[in-house]
Amino acid sequence: MNGTYSGESVVLGVIEVLNRSGQVMQRLPWNGRRLRVGRAYDNDMIVDDRYVCPHHLELTLESGHLWARDLGSINGSYAGRGKERVGVIELSDGLTIQIGHSQLRFHASGSEVAATWRDTARHGLLAMLGKSWMLILTSLLALLALVADSLLEIPGRAEFLSIASEMLYPLLATLVWAGFWSLLNRILTHRANFHVHLAISFIGVAGLFFLGQLISLSAFALGWDESASWLDFGAQLALLTLVLYAHLRYAMHGAPRRQVAFAAVFALVLFGTPEIGDVIERNEFSSLPYLEPLLKPPGFRLVDGKSVDEFFSQAQALRARVDQAAVK
Repeated sequence: MNGTYSGESVVLGVIEVLNRSGQVMQRLPWNGRRLRVGRAYDNDMIVDDRYVCPHHLELTLESGHLWARDLGSINGSYAGRGKERVGVIELSDGLTIQIGHSQLRFHASGSEVAATWRDTARHGLLAMLGKSWMLILTSLLALLALVADSLLEIPGRAEFLSIASEMLYPLLATLVWAGFWSLLNRILTHRANFHVHLAISFIGVAGLFFLGQLISLSAFALGWDESASWLDFGAQLALLTLVLYAHLRYAMHGAPRRQVAFAAVFALVLFGTPEIGDVIERNEFSSLPYLEPLLKPPGFRLVDGKSVDEFFSQAQALRARVDQAAVK
């Protein structure tokens, strides 16, 4: 799609060509002289749309008013979101005209533009992710987290090969994840930023482990055992949302609020859907016993635990509910 322009220096406004997704494909200053729009190469604005006629529309200035006239096109012209084709449309600031599968939008020269987005990838906390030392630091934290997680998962005495085998899959998955975002970054902004996305991924790996351990110890210390799984679920969901938001800020352009909302929904679908079933099962009666893989030192407990009498009392109450449910 291309356009040509020659005329006086006084510009009344700008004509924009938008695709079906609403993205601006072309902008052309307009001084009010006759401007023809269509697919033919002798137009002032050429629209590369097979549903647009060779000479589809004409823009003119008459008696102080700006007009758009349909030139007898096959598919017609439509004002705004209207369904009725129109022959003549008076232009106003922000008005869109549907032609074929494209849109024309007029903006007066004095129109205000949207506020400038702050590039948080170059300024603020996110800018630190591009530093070389940040990649080194995050990689060490991720390796430490993977080693600690392997030691906790492997029963008995851990050996080097067993630890390495446990770490291999998470490391490969992290590299693939960072590679995906780097590819998307390259496609959308022509910059891969692989080292940045790798650092973000390492933060996610380390954060999920250390955050989980912190919540587990805090819940044990404060006696929140029944809520521990929900607290862990919420914290990991929040962390994954932040990680996805950081990826999005580097990979594509967009409003920060929308990217936060998208990251939250994506995190809920990606992480929450498979995890929420396990959380519910841990908090409800299940025939499958659930045991914590790591016992906490009693010295970390800040509140009194349940006595033996309370335990047997709760067991009796549970048995009574089960018997009652079996009778029904």
